[in-house]
Amino acid sequence: MTATQAPTKQLRAAAEALRAPLLPAYLTVPVRVVQGDSERMDTLSWCETQHPDDEDCGACEVVETLHSELAGLIAALLTAREPLAALMDAMANEIHTQGGNPRTEEELAKYGYMVPTWPTSLAAARAILGGGQ
Repeated sequence: MTATQAPTKQLRAAAEALRAPLLPAYLTVPVRVVQGDSERMDTLSWCETQHPDDEDCGACEVVETLHSELAGLIAALLTAREPLAALMDAMANEIHTQGGNPRTEEELAKYGYMVPTWPTSLAAARAILGGGQ
């Protein structure tokens, strides 16, 4: 996906990427930040078993980041995948023309006052797709 493609296609591709299954397949359960081997709250944990939020049960999948802030950010972003995908879809629908032809970035720049958040949404979509701004 490149910046030359229609913004609606980029937004929809980002939504699709956010909805792509992650391994392990059961990463549909909430990701928690737990205390890792470093004795800091810097480890991501997900498990199908319910147990206290700050512990893993030994069967949990864990990834130690060694940085508490990074672990919190990753957990938040993983939890926000579906809401972010829904926002990308909604913005794509909002900026798509009635005639069926996707608006170009030039058209959006000219008439973007009707949808003032399109540049931010498109920048986020490009970041999700690995293309930056």
